[in-house]
Amino acid sequence: MAHNAQQPLPGNFRLGDFPTLASYILPDLAPLIKDEPPELRLILIEEKTDTLVQQLKDGKIDAALLAAPIKDGFLESTALFDDAFELAISSQHPLSNKLSFYIKRAQVL
Repeated sequence: MAHNAQQPLPGNFRLGDFPTLASYILPDLAPLIKDEPPELRLILIEEKTDTLVQQLKDGKIDAALLAAPIKDGFLESTALFDDAFELAISSQHPLSNKLSFYIKRAQVL
């Protein structure tokens, strides 16, 4: 988290995240938080994505870490990571002997 050293951000910063993200991101986020001024207190709120989006719109949280881009005229977002995900499959599954295969987005939805 960045701030202007001449004008520290006082108060609470309410950051929403979804439950599975907390264990993934907090180890990297913790060192950054400790460098913040004591006047700024980070409050983490874990919720489902839909709930976090609504809380952003309602002003109940200041920002949220979300798993997917949100297309909403009210919200601004930016990608933070470019992580590849891996698919685990049973060695007994017919696809297990394939070196690679493609999943169409429509098949996932």
